Amino acid sequence: MRYAAALILIACVAGDVPGVMAQIGVPSVRLPDATRNLPSLPDVGIEPLIAVEHLPEQLRLDRITRLLRDHGDRVELDRAGQPAVRGILVATGVDDAMALVYLFGSPEA
Repeated sequence: MRYAAALILIACVAGDVPGVMAQIGVPSVRLPDATRNLPSLPDVGIEPLIAVEHLPEQLRLDRITRLLRDHGDRVELDRAGQPAVRGILVATGVDDAMALVYLFGSPEA
């Protein structure tokens, strides 16, 4: 089988087999005229829904809302309103006394 495939490959490369032209016709496609002017949109007289300068903030808030909705069992908002993994505290440079105050509150309170 490999020998036959090698012979066919050599015959094609050597030019013993005449070239085969494509037999499939391609339908003609009419493209719109690129130089025409489109009509203007009607003026509805209302403000745009999203201001361009506030778009990144709104997209971020939408993404946080979707994250909380889809993964509310694992993600919650922290005290600053930022998304955080539920039940995990990451702290560096904290001694035991500081950790107890965080967990149980200040003794004066």
